[in-house]
Amino acid sequence: MLSVATSKHLTPIKPIPAYELVARQIQRAVHMGLLVPGDRLPAERDLAEQLGVARMTVREAIRVLAHQGQITVKRGVQGGMWIRTQEVTAGELVRLAADVDRAVDDVYKFREIVERASARLAAERAKAKDVQKLSKLCRSMQEILAAHAKHPISSHVPRFLALDSQFHTEIGSLSGNQFIADSVEQALAARYAPFGAVFRALTRDANDGHDELVEAIAAHDGARAEGIMSKHIREAHDSLRSILNRQIKANSR
Repeated sequence: MLSVATSKHLTPIKPIPAYELVARQIQRAVHMGLLVPGDRLPAERDLAEQLGVARMTVREAIRVLAHQGQITVKRGVQGGMWIRTQEVTAGELVRLAADVDRAVDDVYKFREIVERASARLAAERAKAKDVQKLSKLCRSMQEILAAHAKHPISSHVPRFLALDSQFHTEIGSLSGNQFIADSVEQALAARYAPFGAVFRALTRDANDGHDELVEAIAAHDGARAEGIMSKHIREAHDSLRSILNRQIKANSR
């Protein structure tokens, strides 16, 4: 029998339906930029096999996500399931602004803590092939920014954000610490969960800090990598605030 002191810390287990777990996994991929607007999801049968669940479970998860406006479903021969662009109304922008000091600050403080650690450890452990992979991601991000400067199109934004998420998760993996790697993924998902839909523009400095970070990691300079990562995340935080404030002003006219 449990003692009184121990039993106070135990609460009834609430089972989570399998379809909710499927929906959450899809949402997490969207929040991390791994699935972007316009991406087509696998067919129900293929998705069920990939996730190891029944087709009815996938079907219910898709129904929920479609009802929430997160995916588009078309039936028939030319049908399929696609990730939808998330629009933000003027009212939602006002609500987001009210949440900035609490939610955004918490997310970016969390990011700074875990990603500083991931950068330092990555610098200690990274091999030449790891540095090459990070450099390639930086080049790809810069190519998107250059293309966007010449001819801005909406698809550039999710493509850049997907590469940015991959860059940061890769550094988290290079830390060699699974807790840190998982925390980096959690932080990246958290930054898009409530605020991802406000990312509609790319600034010229969106890739700033990435090359310097790769150089520090390549030089195995953990202290410098940590400092660059800290500065990079603080600037990203400030950029999010600026984007949000500009959109609020634009929608209040």
